[in-house]
Amino acid sequence: MQTQSVTKASEELHLTQPELSIQLRNFLARFDIALTDVVGRKIYITDFGLEIAKAAKNFINQV
Repeated sequence: MQTQSVTKASEELHLTQPELSIQLRNFLARFDIALTDVVGRKIYITDFGLEIAKAAKNFINQV
């Protein structure tokens, strides 16, 4: 998440904040290892999260 904020990301994606929060929570629940860390009101991607993001981008580029 480049914005470090669910609210800012939801605006960029043209979704409501609750919609994005639910989707994000459901996605994160699929992994046993944390993809993000929350510090205060900001969200930071973990190293494992960055690996998943890179793999997803590669997959999309190949398709």
